[in-house]
Amino acid sequence: MPSKKSAFITAIFISNSALSISAYGIGVKEIANLPIEEAMNLTVTTASRYPEDPKNTPSRIIVITKQQIQERGYTNLLQVLEGLPNVDIQRYGSQGTAEQISIRGIAKNNGFLILQDGIRINSPTGEPIPVNDNFPVHYAERIEVMFGPASVMYGADALTGVINIISEKAEDINGLNVKGIVGEYNTYQTQIKAGKKLSENISITAGGHYKESDNANLAGYYPKDFALADLKTFGGQTVVKAQDRTGYQGDTQSYSAFSKLTFFKDLDIGMNYSFDKHRSDVAGKPNYSDYGQSAYLNTEMSTVYGNYKFNFYEDFSGFLRANYSWYELGRESRYANIYDDFTQTGGYKYAFGERKQLEGQLQYQINKNHIVSGGFSLEDYYSIPKTADLNFPYNPNQSPGNQNQYYLGTDNSLPIKIQQKHYGNVAGYLQWNANWHEMLSTSVALRYDQNSRYNGTFNPKLGLVFKPADKITTKFLYGSAFLAPSMFYAGQHFGSFSGKDGNTYTSTYFMIPNPNLKPEKIDTFEFNADYQLNKDFNIGLNFYHNTLKGIIFPSKTATAVSDYIPGGSITETYHHDNVGKAIS
Repeated sequence: MPSKKSAFITAIFISNSALSISAYGIGVKEIANLPIEEAMNLTVTTASRYPEDPKNTPSRIIVITKQQIQERGYTNLLQVLEGLPNVDIQRYGSQGTAEQISIRGIAKNNGFLILQDGIRINSPTGEPIPVNDNFPVHYAERIEVMFGPASVMYGADALTGVINIISEKAEDINGLNVKGIVGEYNTYQTQIKAGKKLSENISITAGGHYKESDNANLAGYYPKDFALADLKTFGGQTVVKAQDRTGYQGDTQSYSAFSKLTFFKDLDIGMNYSFDKHRSDVAGKPNYSDYGQSAYLNTEMSTVYGNYKFNFYEDFSGFLRANYSWYELGRESRYANIYDDFTQTGGYKYAFGERKQLEGQLQYQINKNHIVSGGFSLEDYYSIPKTADLNFPYNPNQSPGNQNQYYLGTDNSLPIKIQQKHYGNVAGYLQWNANWHEMLSTSVALRYDQNSRYNGTFNPKLGLVFKPADKITTKFLYGSAFLAPSMFYAGQHFGSFSGKDGNTYTSTYFMIPNPNLKPEKIDTFEFNADYQLNKDFNIGLNFYHNTLKGIIFPSKTATAVSDYIPGGSITETYHHDNVGKAIS
């Protein structure tokens, strides 16, 4: 792992000038010239999963080019999203994910997909995750951001959009590039990327980053919001006095790595790994969270994949992909707040999810104006949803039933229930893109997913593109998508016991699982218009209407499941449920 000093050794940043170290020499790296006109004429692959003109795609897509990434100083995906319309970032807005991301008015960090070269790299089992430095963009050739529902091509969780980071080709990097960034609040960052054609038919790209920062002391900027009072439990017991507390300092750490080996330009074998560490008291009120303790959430994700692209008989092309991905809320993750009585030794959490997937797509070019494509997806999942507060770190080498963990307040007598679930999904889809005239094209697509947990979901998509003039493009779009009821919501539970009535431990509150949770569904109607005034200036107009149904939200159960924990009595129980709808 790089040290703090490595940032100084690798490079020096002065104002907006970057000194870049290359395997073939040292010098200032040139920034590719890519005007708006050329950016508008790039082919994109995210909408239909094959190359096409962005003006003809049945989706709203914004392309962020390599030039824009460099000129604007973007280092991570969150910074890219902050610069986009219809995206709102609430920093320090969530304890679990730190930043809360809203796309088109829907605030869900698990409501959109993050891809790298078409391969999903965010949580495979749908947990809300941090999106910040753990998704670096220094190796991106471009980033395609598709707004709106995309389940017809991608299945679950493509509710509000898809973000596809397209990495640079090996021959474009052609060497080793290392950069360092130094900033205030003891911020140190190192970025690495490398690429090389090993032979005529074999090439390799790789890279990664490391970053750590103390970040700003929010108590200094917001003294009223972070006024430190005595820390007291729900029972009124003082745990830490105000004068013994320190101000909030939300230090963070992240690192990542990726590599891709390409054979004959048709077969890619690669991996992607990311890690994020942030304090678990982010967004926690001063009287509810103990800022003085070492309490962090550690999020890890990794994907390994093989991707084969084929092209035969001139009119047929497609891909076949296999990948394995996993997510883990690390065993050292813990909270230190009022809900676990500010425990100095407990409050540990753990979660794990994995997915094995085989998918493929075939395109048939009927003629120059009509393309039919279809595909399938076979998925196998396993999940351990976020646990209740553990007395000591979870042991991944033992089964969930053999952890020897006990609920808080039970004198180590009531074993903690640790959930686990194994489930599968089978899906198929079909799309027809037609160019009826140079001014008019249409798209029709259908997809069906059959899941062993929540049965079937059917998602259509319709698109009409009309070009009334050479520089004007309009799109009329309809689509639907679904957000899978992640085991994070369907299976997690937490709570503690505060007393004893005879031989029964008592509790006033418990969050319990809901195995009957259903997907959230969205229907979107949309109109887009783009006018390319000249090669350097483009005007875009976008209207959309979202109807989100089956919103998942914590709700009180109709009757208390008082005996959910054998040997305990619970006054009130809550679970996540499908409670209603929202319109944006």
